[in-house]
Formats: sequence, C-alpha cells, structure tokens
Amino acid sequence: MQHGSFMYYIAIVAEEPVAADVQALKEEMLAQFGCKAAMKSPAHITLIAPFYFSKGLSKILLDTFFHFESGLDAFDIKVDGFGHFRRDVLFVQPIDNPTLMLLQEKAVEYFSGLLGDKVSTKRNFHPHITIANRDLKSEDFDAAWGLFKDRPYTASWTVKDICLIQHNGRCWEIAARKALQL
Repeated sequence: MQHGSFMYYIAIVAEEPVAADVQALKEEMLAQFGCKAAMKSPAHITLIAPFYFSKGLSKILLDTFFHFESGLDAFDIKVDGFGHFRRDVLFVQPIDNPTLMLLQEKAVEYFSGLLGDKVSTKRNFHPHITIANRDLKSEDFDAAWGLFKDRPYTASWTVKDICLIQHNGRCWEIAARKALQL
C-alpha cells in the first residue's frame, strides 16, 4: 500500500446464490492448492482495476462515485462454466452481456476524469469472477484446471448496483454501493 493512500477498485459484486457458490469454489482451491489470494475479495466482476487514492481525498472519490450515472437499468448476469488466464488465474465465466460491456465502458469514461491514468484502458475488458489468482502455482495448474474445465456450473443474478471496494490492510471490503436505475 502506498503511504497516505488507500487502494480501491470498482466492481459488480455477485449476489446470492452466486456469491456463496464462488466462496465455496475459492475454499476448494484453498484446501486443495493453498490458493488464498482470491479469498480476500468478495465474488465480483471488476469494472475499474485496483488503483491508489489519497486518504485525504477519499471524500472526493466517494462524492464522484455517488454521482456516477450509468443510465442503465438493473440487468441480469448469467454465468456458465469456467475459464482461465495464463496458468495462474481460474474463474467463473459470465456469458457475453452487452449491458455489462456498456456499463464498464461508461465507468471507464466517467472515472477516468477523476482518476486519469490510474484507470486502465489498455487491456480489453474480459469479465470474470476469480476463484484463484496469483498464488496458483504453475505446477498445480493442470490439476486445478482439470477439476473445473468440464465441470458444469450455471447461475444468474440481477445487477442492481456497483460497488466501490477498499482494501483495509488485510482484505477487500465494500466501502460504498451506487444503485443503477430501477
């Protein structure tokens, strides 16, 4: 953590039953492969990647967050199966969703005004709900992926808000919620 700053990200946090299902999958990865990094964050789809923001300016960040208007109504997210990045990230795979893509695009456009180059626009947005990241050892990847690649899993929830998530020094917690239009 940078001195004098908090770390944040902006995301859609999964609702039940998906949140509980993802927690169980993370616990499975912890028990079988010692993967604990993903345990420190709620089940989510990242809209704005982690960034540092000055503690002294946190009210500005909160005010900006609460003034975000996507113009979008609540919408459903459906997940189906699993995927991976490289050999160190496993995730639950959302089904392609144009509304989700538009929400992320609007969030990047809006928050880049405040956050500037802290908002990463270089990478393509690839929605996912992480179940293991960073601490999945390369030598464990084949066994871990073998557990999930053909495992059926489908679920859905209604996205009603976005969340500002803050690192408290130990784990990530929801600092604020901003409702979409209903």
